[in-house]
Amino acid sequence: MPTQIEDLKDHRLLAFVTGNGRTRPIAYSSGRREIKLDTRNAVATFTNGEAMIDAAIAGIGIAQTPALYARQALSDGSLIQIFDGRDAGSLPVQIVYPSQQQVATRVRALIDHLVETMTDTWG
Repeated sequence: MPTQIEDLKDHRLLAFVTGNGRTRPIAYSSGRREIKLDTRNAVATFTNGEAMIDAAIAGIGIAQTPALYARQALSDGSLIQIFDGRDAGSLPVQIVYPSQQQVATRVRALIDHLVETMTDTWG
C-alpha cells in the first residue's frame, strides 16, 4: 500500500487517455506544490472512466479518477481511497452548444443544472 504519492512510481498504474491521445498524468497538490506522475508506462490505458474503475476493482492497478466514477465502488468497499484528504485538483468541463443570439430556455436550464450539480459533486 503506498503511503506517499511518490510511492506510486513503484506500483501498477492505470491511466486515462485524453482526446489528443496522451495519457493524463496522476496529479496531486500539496500546499503550493503540485506533484505529477508520468503515466506513459501504465499497465493499461482508458478513454472511459467507468472502464478504468472496473479495471481497478479487478485489481489490475491503481487509478486516479473523479469521485463521480468511483463513488459507488468506494461506498460498497470494492475500492479504497489511498490518499484521502489530498487534493487531486480539478479538470475543466466545457459545455458546448450552437452559437445563437438567444439561448433556448431549456438549454439554459440544463446548463444551470449541470453547473449546480458539478459544483456540488466536484467542488
